[in-house]
Amino acid sequence: MSEDFGKLFKDSAAPAPRADLTDRIMAAAKAQTPLPAANDRKPWVWTALAGIAATLVAGFFVFSTQPDDTELWASEADAAGFGDLYSWVNDET
Repeated sequence: MSEDFGKLFKDSAAPAPRADLTDRIMAAAKAQTPLPAANDRKPWVWTALAGIAATLVAGFFVFSTQPDDTELWASEADAAGFGDLYSWVNDET
């Protein structure tokens, strides 16, 4: 299969580039406006700080609403059908 491609490329005739091709490419590149660099944007600092602050606030609310171990064990005992036994043992201690 690679021999077929080699024969194809060897037998193909590509036109020669014009003499001023490099000059035209360089002129077009110099005329183009430069792209902004990643560190040229100062508002990104405030955006990053706002994102971090929002993440911290969301984490606080998520972790503050989690049930404690006693509530978790009681709900598991209720789900297993041993809620009365769990509350009886828990009240005795």
